Amino acid sequence: MVDIIVAACEASVRTALHRQLQASGLSAALEVDIPAALAPAVAELREPLLLSGVHWPETAPYLESAIGCGIAAALLLEEESLEVAHPAFRRGAAVLLPWPTTGARLAYALEAIAHGLRIVPDAARPQQPTTIPTAPPLSLRPPRSILSSRERALLELVAAGLGNKAIARSLGLSINTVKYHLASIFAKLDARTRAEAVSAAARRGELLL
Repeated sequence: MVDIIVAACEASVRTALHRQLQASGLSAALEVDIPAALAPAVAELREPLLLSGVHWPETAPYLESAIGCGIAAALLLEEESLEVAHPAFRRGAAVLLPWPTTGARLAYALEAIAHGLRIVPDAARPQQPTTIPTAPPLSLRPPRSILSSRERALLELVAAGLGNKAIARSLGLSINTVKYHLASIFAKLDARTRAEAVSAAARRGELLL
């Protein structure tokens, strides 16, 4: 389990970040209001991770401080375009997500960090972290797809937090058919839970978070 540090200058932003974590079933270990406070905070935690938002210029000093401390940083940014070419990702952010985001998406993204992955929405596939990139990282694709198009569509709804009934309505399937596809997905990805299935699919590049 990682120890999440909420970081933002404004108290209202820190409060909003705490709410995003609560929607994910998570909580922060500490919060900091200036970048200089991050290093002392990191020293108190075993597995620290930085979570910050809302705008890139304001979050840049926190990202730089996190990189200087050797910890991963997840940024929730209120911008129209978040992709591998974004300066935050190029400077080493582990995760870029839109502000606000869904609780399920944030939870899966933070879990991906724990597995050494990097994530941006829609544009990039998860990949192994490196030193601060000087060029946009390349998207990774699996050597072959093990999920059918129906299974990927279903798993996207699982990642969005939908239950079996809602998935069935959305895809025009019966509950039993949804359960059948889920069982197939779990078997193919060697997963026991929905979270494990989403994480495994993200690692393979078969699912965009």
